[in-house]
Order: sequence, then structure tokens, then C-alpha cells
Amino acid sequence: MGSVAKGEHGGKALQKYFTEFFAVQFEYHILGNVWLNAMKKFLANEALPGMGHYYAYLHLHKVILFGDPSLRIGGIPHWQKHHFTGEWEMTHDGWKGLLKLKETPDQPIDGSFYNLEGQYISSDGVKYLAKAAVRSPNYPRDLEDWKDHQMNLSVTFNEEQHFLLYLHTRSRDEMAGTTSWHNIPFGVSLTRPGVTKFIGVRDGEAIEPWLLSGEYQINHDGWRGHLRLVYNFNPSPGEKHFTGEYLTPDGKQFKVHGETDPAHRHALEFSIDYPNTESQLDDQRFEVYFFTQTKDGMAGITHWNKIPFGVRLTKISPLHVKNLNGVKDSMQHFLLYVPPGAIRMDFNMEGGSGDADIYVRYGQQPTITEYDYRPYVSGNQENVSIYSPRTGFWHAMIHGFSEYRDIELKVVLSS
Repeated sequence: MGSVAKGEHGGKALQKYFTEFFAVQFEYHILGNVWLNAMKKFLANEALPGMGHYYAYLHLHKVILFGDPSLRIGGIPHWQKHHFTGEWEMTHDGWKGLLKLKETPDQPIDGSFYNLEGQYISSDGVKYLAKAAVRSPNYPRDLEDWKDHQMNLSVTFNEEQHFLLYLHTRSRDEMAGTTSWHNIPFGVSLTRPGVTKFIGVRDGEAIEPWLLSGEYQINHDGWRGHLRLVYNFNPSPGEKHFTGEYLTPDGKQFKVHGETDPAHRHALEFSIDYPNTESQLDDQRFEVYFFTQTKDGMAGITHWNKIPFGVRLTKISPLHVKNLNGVKDSMQHFLLYVPPGAIRMDFNMEGGSGDADIYVRYGQQPTITEYDYRPYVSGNQENVSIYSPRTGFWHAMIHGFSEYRDIELKVVLSS
């Protein structure tokens, strides 16, 4: 590309604009779009003083694009159909099943939209028809909107349910994304057998925002870390209800802030401040959905450089709240699930003013006369340690012996 003679104006700049557009994105590009961007910048920036755009047009007719403008620069996808086939352990809002997929022929002209098929087997053994669509060399899909690592899944339960999923491009052994049921969004996680398990049980209890607090193992597109979420009952003006930290395997720590959706209390949008700046505009944003049935994790989607990726969070410690307030004789109840294999559970209450007491009971809510554990000491500094806690649901209650303010309560599981 360039000019008829090397002394003519604009040729070098045109080459710069062409490569610039291709370099700034991670995604593949359509050749014609890259060319169009280069032309626009050439026309906008390269006209000489007094010449207007005439000079630019004078040179455009000397420039030729060699190649089909509909071609994708970079070749075929890194992830092919076989990366999506096989068996997947599937968890959608706590409902568990086994998904089995196999390849079917690509028929982009007059054939099926789907090029994978199989079945979803529920935890109680019922089999349902499953179909999925992925991009392949013979079925490129929508080159603008469809991603190489994307899978659109449909499972025919008593009605058809659709799932938008993204393969973890680094490990290729997980997918995560979103679904909806009767217009309510939910999170979805798929893993190869043995990779990880959500081990909660369905309880049917209503969702309160504080249930989303605690500690999680997080995996977003193969990047793994440790997420701590603290729920603030009384945040300061301009402060989010959720704050915390994200810790990388090499020990780096980044601030986290987020908020639940008032319309869907299990929906959490949080951001990680990777640049460690005051501005929130450059943070990485995550849109995840707490598993309302089992309360043992979340799943959803994050974006990096405008590209969507799947994210899965597995809960490892059940609760962390602060700024708890209450009047004398008030009672605040918290529900916790202890999975198999836990060797210790610690309740730590501290801070604030006044006098509150913590009561802990297995299986049902404690009262001031019926409980399994109660330190019952003066002030707000109280601790309960339970060794080899029983698997199942535990209940904690904060009782106001007198009025109290700004208490922090943290529950930690060791396994």
C-alpha cells in the first residue's frame, strides 16, 4: 500500500493507520473493517493545508486493497468444535446435571442453526434433549458479535431454556455464563468431570444480599484468585454495600467494590481495581449471579478489552458483614451452609459499641433459650469455635442484650 512515488504525501501514514487498528484489539478483525478505519483516518488527518480533502482523494485512487474484504485476519479460531464436546458437569443456579455433547455436520446455508447435539441428564436421572451452536471454519456465524470461545446452548425441559456460555480460553476445562428462566437471569457453570464441584444443597430460603458475602475461589477465563466480599449494612454516602479484596496466587492484592440489583437480589455487579487507581472507570467489571437454590457459589460474565469471558466463583467461607446495628432485645438471623469435609467453623464478632450476644444452632434458628453455642460475655467481643461441624445448615443470631452499633461478624470455615 502507499503511493506511486515515495515522495508523495500520505503513504506512510496510511500504512500506520492500517496496522494501528489491528494492533489495539485482542479480537480478530475483518479485513474490510481495518481498511475502512485506515481510510477514515487518512481522510481526516492527511489533507495538506489549503488542499481540503481533494489531496487525500487524489491519492486514494492509487491505493489498492489486495484480498477479500470479508475475510477475517488471523485465520481460523483457536477453539474448535471438539473443545466443546464431551461431558460437562453443569450447575445452573444450583440445579445440577450432566451435559453430553457430540459434533454434528455444519450446514450454514439451509441446515440447522446448531452443530452440536446431545442430552442433559438431571441429578435424578431424567434425560432432556440438548443442542448447541459454536463457531467453526465451515460455520463462521456472525463475525461481529459471535466470539470464538462462545457456545449457545438450548435444553428442552418442560419448555426450552437457553444458555449463553464462554469456554475458558486458557484452561479449556470450564465454561461459564448466564441463562434466564421466566425472565429472571441466573448464573451457569460447566466443568469437566473432577475439575471442581459445588456441594451445596437446595434449601428454598429467600435471598438476602448479605448471603453473597464471604470468601470465594474465583476463576475467570482460567485466571484464578481469592475473592473476599464484605457486606456493609450501613455504607457511607457514595460507598457500595460490598467491598473487599481480590488476591492473586502470587500475593498481589486489589480492591473490590460492588452492589446487588434491587430487582434481582441474587445479581451482583462488582469491579476489581486492577490498575489501583482512584477512578472506577478503568476497573474490570463482573456481572455474576448467586446460586439461589444452594447458596454455594456464583457464575456469570466479565469483560476485558470489550471481550466477554466466563467467570465462576465457589464459596469457601460463608459470611462477612459489618456495621450491624440493633436495639435492645432485637434479633438478627443468618443462615449458613457447611459442606462435607469441614474440620472447623469459627464465628468472630467484634467492634462497635453496646452489648450484643451471638447464638449458634444447627438445623433451625436459635432463640435466647434454645441454642447449641453461646459465649454470653459482656461487650461485643465474642467468639465461637466449632470443631468437626456437622454438614448442613447452621443458624446464627445476634441478640441485643442492650442497644449496639457498628458490629462486624465474620464466619470462617476450615476444610
